[in-house]
Amino acid sequence: MKKKMLFIGIDVSKLTFDATIILKGSLQTVHHKQFKNQKTGYKQLVKWIKSLYVNFDESTWVFCMEQTGVYSYHLCCFFEENSLDYCHESTLKINRSLGIIKREKSDKADSRDIAKYLYQHIEELSFYKLPSQSLQKLKALVSFRRILLKQKVALQASSKEIAAFSDKETSRFIKTESNRLIKSYVQKIKKTEEEILKLMTEDSVLSEAYKLTTSVVGIGPIIAAYIIARTNCYSNFPNPRHFASYSGSAPFERSSGTSIKKVVRINKMADKELKSLLTNGAYAAIRYDGQIKQYYLRKIKEGKNEFSVINAIRNKLIHRVFVTVNRGTPYVKMDF
Repeated sequence: MKKKMLFIGIDVSKLTFDATIILKGSLQTVHHKQFKNQKTGYKQLVKWIKSLYVNFDESTWVFCMEQTGVYSYHLCCFFEENSLDYCHESTLKINRSLGIIKREKSDKADSRDIAKYLYQHIEELSFYKLPSQSLQKLKALVSFRRILLKQKVALQASSKEIAAFSDKETSRFIKTESNRLIKSYVQKIKKTEEEILKLMTEDSVLSEAYKLTTSVVGIGPIIAAYIIARTNCYSNFPNPRHFASYSGSAPFERSSGTSIKKVVRINKMADKELKSLLTNGAYAAIRYDGQIKQYYLRKIKEGKNEFSVINAIRNKLIHRVFVTVNRGTPYVKMDF
């Protein structure tokens, strides 16, 4: 890989994106410009960089942007079509790494911070590649299912609350219409889940990952789909420990010297939806896996907190899944 000389931070929004360039060895010299978030803007970006740095070919460039979902998708496609190296990083990771409290909040300032982060951490970063078309479809279906589920739960809660403080006739109307809508959401969720399973069986790569993942007792079809989507088919996380941290199954110690000792807790930034699904998987494993059941009963008998034990079981399931997928052969349940 050719040595990188130009570090370009990109802050993407729906209609525009800001770009800031930092030249290697000259952190104080920066160039900034805003472009339209469309193909003409992407071409103008390349033309602008070439006009500023005629002596550096495209192999010496590297871009970095925050994970902004669909807004950055077409820009990523453009980078890959033109063989331009780029990184995708979380906003939290960038801000924490820079160790800054922002006094200025603007797209220009954000692109400058991203460029600075890229310049300082280039040796630790890996270049990003868009997932396959099938994996992108899976991510979209999983996200759509999450939206439907949230709307169903919100409607159930709000309709009950409103009905409780209304007269009988109004209450009856609200309940009837709410039940009709909830039934519709249930059908749409079911249909979306069918599409997810259909996709998982049609694509050879996803199908193999799906079979291996669901071979672990406690990991059902939907949990498997979420894990595969979140991990980009097990390419985003180097080991199960990292994924356990991401999904809220790896507690961290909080202490300082000898005077401050806090209870070991899960990070609040964890993926709560995935954590909830894995909790369901943990209870399923207790029911259907003898080894997990014995572990659960033993820990409860020892006086351990139930939530702490469930968290440990979530962790066990994650490690089992990663080991199974890396090994390439289905998980074999031990009889007890």
